[in-house]
Amino acid sequence: MLFLFTILIVTCCGETAYLKTFNQGWYAENALRNLDSAIKLYNEVAESAGQAGDDEMESKAFLRIGLCYERLQKKDDALRAYQKALRLKKEDLKSFDAALAKLGSPAGQLINLDEFLSQLPEEIQKNICDHFYTRAETIQNEAPEQAIQIYRRAVQVSKFLKQHERAGFALSFIGDLFRRQGRFRDALKTYKEVETQFDKETAVLAWNYIRIAETFRLLNQPEDARKAYAALQDERFARQVPPRLWSQLWLGDTCRVMNDLVNAKKTWSEMIQEDTLPERIAKMLTTGEHAIFSQEPEDPFANDVAYFIAVREAMAGNSEAAAESYKQCVRLSQGFDWPRQLAEQELKK
Repeated sequence: MLFLFTILIVTCCGETAYLKTFNQGWYAENALRNLDSAIKLYNEVAESAGQAGDDEMESKAFLRIGLCYERLQKKDDALRAYQKALRLKKEDLKSFDAALAKLGSPAGQLINLDEFLSQLPEEIQKNICDHFYTRAETIQNEAPEQAIQIYRRAVQVSKFLKQHERAGFALSFIGDLFRRQGRFRDALKTYKEVETQFDKETAVLAWNYIRIAETFRLLNQPEDARKAYAALQDERFARQVPPRLWSQLWLGDTCRVMNDLVNAKKTWSEMIQEDTLPERIAKMLTTGEHAIFSQEPEDPFANDVAYFIAVREAMAGNSEAAAESYKQCVRLSQGFDWPRQLAEQELKK
């Protein structure tokens, strides 16, 4: 599943027109993934905010423009947008350029990162951090090893900025990249580092337990996977509702592959209380009824739905229909999203 970070822009009664346009730009960038449209909207924001003397919003708009250009591989345009966002003097711009060059190069591995960042304005520090996350996300499918190194720098910068939850998720992403390459032991080692370094970040830990369980599934160690999924039912994670629901859904599936269909259906039936997607899937699995779900490629959970439709068909003895749904799961997966690798394993059986 594709795990999404969302920034909520809270508006009030006196919402300005350009703040509404900023929200439209954010939606175009992150939901529609239409970067050209987002850039156009953010430019409108920058112009209106500049005329209104709202430096903070104008800077935010230019920052988002820079991030969009990064994803479009237009580095010069991105840098110009960053420079406008920072509103710095010439000597500060040199520092910003030097920061990106040093931290993004092999030589950057040799510097004292905390000492280097401490010499820069906070806004530059934050933009460097965003730069690394964007860069790693952009190249992770084509160059996973390079992305791993960039994510490591992102973790370091996030720690420096005391953005511990963000750092924890970035370290988890490194584990995900190991797993995509079939380096399951390296992935588990990295997830263990997450547990050790970010033991107070319950949101990070909740999704991290799911990642651990998924890795054990791929290693064909269902009992270890079951324990990892079950850990999320601890009261400590009571407020982490989405990962708890998904873990319970996958816990039932793990019981199924252990040939414990009674506990699988019991686990699924216990979670049917509301109308969330995991609960709707659980209802489908316990009743065997057909249900209508979105299976558009843009839906980040479409591949999960396809997988569990395959499970339903497999439990009903419809092996050919199950195989088609496993294939659909692979087709709908964005990159190497879970459970693509699990579906591929099922297709090889």
